[in-house]
Order: sequence, then structure tokens, then C-alpha cells
Amino acid sequence: MRRFPMGAQVIHVEVTGKDGAKLQKFFSEVFGWNIDTNNPGGYGMYRQEDGLTGGIGARRKGRRAA
Repeated sequence: MRRFPMGAQVIHVEVTGKDGAKLQKFFSEVFGWNIDTNNPGGYGMYRQEDGLTGGIGARRKGRRAA
């Protein structure tokens, strides 16, 4: 299999949906991410040593999926 280098390193991912807690559980179980929800609203934050960060939570009411 031939591999091509990425043009730039991914530094942040953002995942939102109807059920933020279920999304956080899914990404935690599948990728082994330790998600910090110790903030107002329980929005999940993920930080990796290489600089990758992520935000996982419920989509704001009235917002449609892109």
C-alpha cells in the first residue's frame, strides 16, 4: 500500500450531536480517549501529548447538523 504524507498535522476535532453524553462514551470507548467534562454544561474536552485536542458535546438547540 502506498502512503502519502499529510500536508499539515490535524490539531483539533469537533464532534457535536443530539446526545453529547453518548458521543463522549463512544469516542472514549473506541479511541481510549480520557474526556474531561469538568466544566459548565459537561462539554467534553480531549487533549493529547502531541497537540491534538478535541471537543465533544451536545449540539446547541436550534442548530442544524452541517
